[in-house]
Amino acid sequence: MKTFRKLLLVPAALVFAVVSAFGQGATTGEIKVTVNDDKKVPLEYAAVTIITTSRPLGGLTDVKGDHMVRNLDAGKYDVRVTYAGCKPYLKKNVEVIAGKTAYVTFDMQLLVANEDSAVEVIAYYDPSPVDKMFSVEAHLNLPQIRANPSERGDINGLVTSICSSCSETKDRQLVMRGSRPGASQMYIDGEKMYGSGGVPGLAIEQVSALSGGIPAEFGDVSGGVVIVNTMSYFSGLKNKQNTYLSRAEKAAEEKAAKDKASGKVKEENGTLIEDNSKTGSGN
Repeated sequence: MKTFRKLLLVPAALVFAVVSAFGQGATTGEIKVTVNDDKKVPLEYAAVTIITTSRPLGGLTDVKGDHMVRNLDAGKYDVRVTYAGCKPYLKKNVEVIAGKTAYVTFDMQLLVANEDSAVEVIAYYDPSPVDKMFSVEAHLNLPQIRANPSERGDINGLVTSICSSCSETKDRQLVMRGSRPGASQMYIDGEKMYGSGGVPGLAIEQVSALSGGIPAEFGDVSGGVVIVNTMSYFSGLKNKQNTYLSRAEKAAEEKAAKDKASGKVKEENGTLIEDNSKTGSGN
């Protein structure tokens, strides 16, 4: 008799489990997330987060770029995807219907240049022969010279604007660290200048003022040393190159702005946000 009762209990338990599972499936839904890069290539190990009222759910995508989140109560959820090297992507109001699967696709955007773009590293050489460990010096590069209130060709004015211990006499002679007028020395492109050396303002690329710790290679100088470097052919190429890069960056920004304006995606604080409240479960 006991054996007969046990045989009856086993099928009853199986039926109860099947009914419970069916009932749960009828009241909950699923979200299948697919993550691709900007070339529709699946991204593996992308972090998927389903934002719920209780606790976040989610995980990592597989080799196909997919991740399934099951047993979600019917309603609307925000889905966030992050991946190294890509902008975070948030899709709002993804609707989950009981017994159905909501399919959401994320096309990530790279933070860095894509593989079709050339990455160029530019190093600038400082022609000044000064050891910065022991000299008291100040510098003006080309952008700083252009922004300086002094006239472009006024070397004394440029020097006094960056050197607190430098001044100019009434007869426009440079005085450095309280020395007598004329005790300072000027070098233009490595050549020692005698008397008043004039340089066209548009030709000046860099100005350096050494007001202390003068190296021995400059000789016996009781005041200071002013080093002026003029622009060369390669300086013009560098400026053109910087202008070209600025135009390319501006074109890329304009293209990205048009892409955002044509769709539902907007960007806030570096995160791409898409609202699916008007389109249902998203795509």
